[in-house]
Amino acid sequence: MASPPRNAANVGQTLKVDDYEYTSPVGSFAANRFGLYDMGGNVWQWCEDFSDGVSGVRVMRGGSWRLAGFGFLLSSYRQGTPADTRNENNGFRCVLEGVASR
Repeated sequence: MASPPRNAANVGQTLKVDDYEYTSPVGSFAANRFGLYDMGGNVWQWCEDFSDGVSGVRVMRGGSWRLAGFGFLLSSYRQGTPADTRNENNGFRCVLEGVASR
């Protein structure tokens, strides 16, 4: 599978896609086609759902700055991680729901 285009996301340095050694500032890359920023790369994003529906293993998505595999960045890729895991390449996204104008 091909690598993401240059400056598309913050991923493993071996892919030579970005200039960041570790995490990048929020908004460093263009929004995706849905207008969302930083959905792939930078840090794995914790999700509310459990990987098997019941255990303490939570779903993570989006890949991180450590990964050299493009497949990890696909929105269909889900990684199960114990909910008490803490490290420098896991994070979360704060979402503010707005009211659409008419």
